[in-house]
Amino acid sequence: MSGSKRSGALVGAGVVAIALLAGCSGSGETPAGAPAAQNPAAVAEDPAAAALLAAASEATVAAGTARYELQMHVETGGQQTTVSGTGTYDFDRKIGDLEMTTAGPGTAPGTVDVIIDGATFYTQLPGQGGWTRTQTEGSAVSGQQYDPAQQLATLQKVSDDVRMVGTEQLRGAEVRHVAFAIDPAALASASGMPGDSAAALQSGGPIPGDLWVDQDGRVRKLQMQMTMNQGGTVSTMNVISEYFDFGVPVTVQRPDPATVQGPAGGR
Repeated sequence: MSGSKRSGALVGAGVVAIALLAGCSGSGETPAGAPAAQNPAAVAEDPAAAALLAAASEATVAAGTARYELQMHVETGGQQTTVSGTGTYDFDRKIGDLEMTTAGPGTAPGTVDVIIDGATFYTQLPGQGGWTRTQTEGSAVSGQQYDPAQQLATLQKVSDDVRMVGTEQLRGAEVRHVAFAIDPAALASASGMPGDSAAALQSGGPIPGDLWVDQDGRVRKLQMQMTMNQGGTVSTMNVISEYFDFGVPVTVQRPDPATVQGPAGGR
């Protein structure tokens, strides 16, 4: 696969991850193993954990805006690729930006720019003069599932086995760590995913996840791990998202239509 095509494929994977995993981020740290939800012995049952998870979405939205970072580790066919990114997101306008780089076999150097506008994604690959528009299909309620806060609300509806892990430190703040599991069939249904994507998502079984919530009840970090089988090719995707700098100005704007190609008015 050529570098440009591989970069395009990784961008697509990144968009899927953003949509499914609450929009993104990561502190630059490599995941220390699988999410805690995969190891029930590591966590203690705590009914308060479910309430904490349920309230986190509203508290995060109330912050208005946030800066975020993303790390996505993908293994396909024995090859590993890491996608790292940083950006900002406005929960009211449902718009954000993401600047990504990739590292791995066959990846092209350079930065990939993404603008998230509800259910629409604009992507600019290295060396590309304009933007490519992707209008996601099967979106629920005008694409609200692609708003990170709305996606968190969806996740809480289809999560089970919610457990409290404990209290930790993150970026100098005290956070509470909650582990949970997601039924992929319920997630696909709640997200309105098209058939092929839903089948790929469900092929890997339950999705383990971890959530870190600060003392104001806001989501500070989210980690989820998915295994998908697409046409016989098995991929494992581990995504870590981290939110910080709540209230930061978000100045991102939609690209000039004259520079955009793709569905819905593309050139």
